Amino acid sequence: MHEQTAANPAQALGDLFIVLDSAESRYYGTREQLTAEGLVPDGIDWPSMGFSWRCWRAHGMVFKLLRTRPPQVERGEGRNSYASADYWRLEFYPEEVPAHVRYDQHKAAHERMMKARAMAMALNDAKPWKDHPWHLARTDERFQALMRPMLPQRGWR
Repeated sequence: MHEQTAANPAQALGDLFIVLDSAESRYYGTREQLTAEGLVPDGIDWPSMGFSWRCWRAHGMVFKLLRTRPPQVERGEGRNSYASADYWRLEFYPEEVPAHVRYDQHKAAHERMMKARAMAMALNDAKPWKDHPWHLARTDERFQALMRPMLPQRGWR
């Protein structure tokens, strides 16, 4: 594996990325990289086109192989822009996830959601947008009276 830059680890396509979680892990890379690491069995039928996937079970794990967005493709571009790209995601997880692991994951997700909600509420209470020049101009009656003759009337289209 190559060294990853701290700024954006997904810039170089030559890297094989690994994402580890308590119950699910993922590898990202090209077909050549995944087979060179021995992660995909030799007899697997790779999806030929589009976004179909292949699943198999081995050693108490479930594996799922599917095509994914390469790092050089911008977010927001259509899925068809990389429908034939050679960039894959290999997910794997235990066939049976213990109940305490599922509970811990649910609890962690709930805590992240509550933290994000608290931050959003604090930001809303701080109201930094009230100091923005655009907001000040919109709420200034004298400025609005000055601008009203210069702007088109509402519903002019």
